[in-house]
Amino acid sequence: MPILITKGEAMVGALTVGGNTLTGSEFAALDGITAGTVTLSKAVIVDANKDIGDFRNLDVVNLDAGADAVKGTIDIFPTTTARGKLILTAADNSGALNVTITNASHGQSTVVTIPDSGLATSYVLQSTAAITAAEADVLDNVVAGTVLLSKAVVVDANKDIGDFRNLDAVNIDAGASAVAGTVDVFPTTAAKGKVILAAADNAGDTSVTITNASHGQATVVTIPDSGLATAYVLQSTAAVTVAEANVLDGATAGTQVASKVVVADANVNIGAVKATALHIGATGSEVQVNATPAEINNAADVSARTQELTVSGAVTAGVQSVELNHASGVIAATIADAVNHQGLFVVKDTSATGTAAHTLTLTAGTFNGTNTIATFNARDEALFVYFDSTGRGQIIENVGTVVLS
Repeated sequence: MPILITKGEAMVGALTVGGNTLTGSEFAALDGITAGTVTLSKAVIVDANKDIGDFRNLDVVNLDAGADAVKGTIDIFPTTTARGKLILTAADNSGALNVTITNASHGQSTVVTIPDSGLATSYVLQSTAAITAAEADVLDNVVAGTVLLSKAVVVDANKDIGDFRNLDAVNIDAGASAVAGTVDVFPTTAAKGKVILAAADNAGDTSVTITNASHGQATVVTIPDSGLATAYVLQSTAAVTVAEANVLDGATAGTQVASKVVVADANVNIGAVKATALHIGATGSEVQVNATPAEINNAADVSARTQELTVSGAVTAGVQSVELNHASGVIAATIADAVNHQGLFVVKDTSATGTAAHTLTLTAGTFNGTNTIATFNARDEALFVYFDSTGRGQIIENVGTVVLS
C-alpha cells in the first residue's frame, strides 16, 4: 500500500504491523489519550499509580477491589452532591477466609435499605435462618421495658418489662435466690388494691407449694375479709372438706351454736352445753355419768332441793326438803311418788305460830312401809325419812309428835 508523506505526516489508509491491520478509526481511539482518565471513545490507560477514573457504566463478571495484603474499597455515591457515599470494605478475617454477601431467591425486585441507627458504628443482625421481612418487622419501633402490639419484647435497663395482657408459661419465677419477688394481681376496678403473692424466708433452702387437690368442678377459692391487717391461713394434715370447715363459720366464743364448734370465751367459759351423754375421767378410763339431768340438778343446786308451801299443793319431783308455812290455814301437801325423792328427805312445819294440822300425803310409796300420811300440829315439828329406790321409807328422826297414818 502506498504511503503519502506530507510535511512530516504519514498518510495511509491502513497500517499492517506483524500481520495485524489497524484502520484509521482504530488509530483514532489512541489519539488524545490521557493516562488515568476515561475519555469518550478513547482507549483506557491507567496512570503511573495504576489508577483510572470516571467510568460511567462498567460491566464486569468479577470485580476485585484491592488484592491480598492490599486493602480495597468500593465507593458508591448518591445522586446529590456532597451527601456522602456508601463504602464497601473488608476487615481482616482470622484466616484466608471469604465473607460473601448474596441474595436468596426473590420473587420480585427488591430494594434493601440500611436504616439510620443514629450511631457512628452499628452492626448487621445475622441468623442461621432466612428471616422474613415480617419477622424482622417485630423489631421496628420496639420500646425497651414496654410491651407493644405485634412487636418483640425487650426489657429496660433495670430488666423490667410492663403491660403484658395474657402471658402463658410453664414455669414463672418471681425473683431469684436472695432477690425477693412478688406477683401482683389487680381487680377490674381502678384504685381498689391488689392481691400480692410474696415469699418469706424459710428456715432452709426449702419450697412451699400451693396446689389443688383433684376437683370435680370449677371452683373459686375466696379469702374472706378478716378485718385485720394481718391474718393467717388454717392448715391441716388432712383434706378438710367444706362441710367440716363450715363448722367454724358463725361460731361464737362462749356460746354453743347448732352445728358449730364450741369455743370458750375470754374467761374460758362456755354457755349452755347440750349433750346426750357425759363421760368423766382420763382417756381410756373415763366413766359415764348415768344420773338424769334432774338428779344432777337436785344434787348440785341446793335451792332446787328445797320447796316452801304456803298453800296446799304438790311437792316438785326431786325436792329433798319441804317446808309447810302457814299459821292459820291448813296446808295439804302431796307427793306423787316417793321414788322421785330418793335418799334423805325432810319435811318441817315452819309456821310462825298456831297448831294447824298440816299434812303431807304420799300417793305412791310409804314413810315407813305402812303409813302414807304425816300430820304436823306445831311449829318446828319435822320428819326425817330415807326413801329407797322403790319409794319405801325409813323414819330416821321424828322431831316433836308428827303423826303418821
